[in-house]
Amino acid sequence: MKIFACLLSVLLLASCTARETQTYDIYGNQSYSLTCNLTEKQLCIDEAYKTCPKGYYLIDEDDSGYIFKSILIRCKA
Repeated sequence: MKIFACLLSVLLLASCTARETQTYDIYGNQSYSLTCNLTEKQLCIDEAYKTCPKGYYLIDEDDSGYIFKSILIRCKA
């Protein structure tokens, strides 16, 4: 039972953060893929503004997953 509780707490902590991965869009522009918890969509928005302080373009959005949402953004110049 203790193992289950530890695993659950780790999963909950991981789901409360947004993960950022640097990538490129289909045109070769530097972009960022952000993944966050579906129940905390604001985390994706907050992380996008941290990554791109001058604003960003939303290139793609995927919320087809059960727990996680991911967005692909490109920073404004």
